[in-house]
Amino acid sequence: MQVHYAHSMHGGSDNSGVNLFYTGKPMPKLAGVLLLGTAGFIRPMSMEHMETACTIDED
Repeated sequence: MQVHYAHSMHGGSDNSGVNLFYTGKPMPKLAGVLLLGTAGFIRPMSMEHMETACTIDED
């Protein structure tokens, strides 16, 4: 797993993150890869909101 973060602006805190859960019990589905990204540009010392989403088709 790779998670990339930059330093927060003005020494503020970052409340985002990743929760990772695991179990020893066999699960009904196998693991996969999900890559979400945006093509935008955020200038230094500015605030922007970028949104990304995907559709997951379940069997």
